[in-house]
Amino acid sequence: MVDIRNGKIYEILDEALSGMGCSSFNEDFVNNKPNSRLFMFVSCSESQIENTPNANQEFIYTILIWDEATKKFSAPKEITMNQIVKDNN
Repeated sequence: MVDIRNGKIYEILDEALSGMGCSSFNEDFVNNKPNSRLFMFVSCSESQIENTPNANQEFIYTILIWDEATKKFSAPKEITMNQIVKDNN
């Protein structure tokens, strides 16, 4: 992450920069807003449901809060959600 005020670069978790693992995924995998201390990213994994053409997608939303005093992110908080993707073929 780059501080636009002074150009200094701060470390972000490697997981925030990893690719997506789902075939149909319509969200931005990194989300932040100017002047916000909140940084959020999502990762996705997909597994085939046995004996069906459908897949289960697991989304893990990771939320970090920037501490300006220490110049570090808080410990990550995670929210997990699942959805079934039906194969309409």
